[in-house]
Amino acid sequence: MTPSFWGVAADVLEHLNSFNACACSAKLTFKGCNSCGEEAPNDWLWLGDKEEADRDKSNDGFLFIRSDPRRRPTYPLDVSNLSDFSSMHGKYHKSNTEYSRFVQTIMPTSACSVSIAGSAASILEISQRQRFMLIFKFTVAAVIRLSNHYIGRIRDILNGRGGVMFPGGVYPKMDAFLSASPIRYEVIYHICALNMATDELFGAYDMYHFRRDYRRSDGRVCIDDEGNGSSFYDELDYYMCGIFGFQGYNPSGEIDPYMKPNVAAPLFGVEPGSSVHVDYILNRRGE
Repeated sequence: MTPSFWGVAADVLEHLNSFNACACSAKLTFKGCNSCGEEAPNDWLWLGDKEEADRDKSNDGFLFIRSDPRRRPTYPLDVSNLSDFSSMHGKYHKSNTEYSRFVQTIMPTSACSVSIAGSAASILEISQRQRFMLIFKFTVAAVIRLSNHYIGRIRDILNGRGGVMFPGGVYPKMDAFLSASPIRYEVIYHICALNMATDELFGAYDMYHFRRDYRRSDGRVCIDDEGNGSSFYDELDYYMCGIFGFQGYNPSGEIDPYMKPNVAAPLFGVEPGSSVHVDYILNRRGE
């Protein structure tokens, strides 16, 4: 057996791109979750060709999640799906049905293919290449979506439409930075939020905070990341403040005994807002 290059590449992207992760952390198909048996959430579920086409023409069709090719029944499945591969294979090479049965038996995922001469191997390779291109294009679009969202946010700040208030008394040095340089602070805030969004996209688990979109009154479609509550800010806390390893304080100004300084933090001792800080967040890479 030889691994299919396209199959391996598609598997990597399918695993990392977390738009189709179930709450149980397994991956969704157009039918739902094959692991826990739960039905897919409403923004993922394939509603049938006619209703999907009708939604594409209406205001309900703008959600980015709807462009994920994995939602569609026509998305090339892995070769463990006997009916999918057999129908595809039989269309091109009806005389070699035994090959497809053999593939189903020995291959757990589509990342593998049998080194075999003939059109069966060729058709499998074509299918895997098509699968890779679909998930690759969607992943590129997902990255552009996140990038454009935060470019828009930063432009708003530079045009006087800011308003971020974080973290509010927990880290006096960050509050002092906000007070002294609010525009610089807010730009850094949004770059940190972009880092968080990028890690979530390629985190292999649920795209939780950056999954849904909404249409503003001016017609602009934005990521709905404003109403995520404490879970959003708790996660963002590391990107904004955890990198400094600050001693934590209660809102009353008393030291928080549960938030000790972390001398091993990557920017321990660095001044917030300094060029060292900016260089770090601009060049930070996800895990």
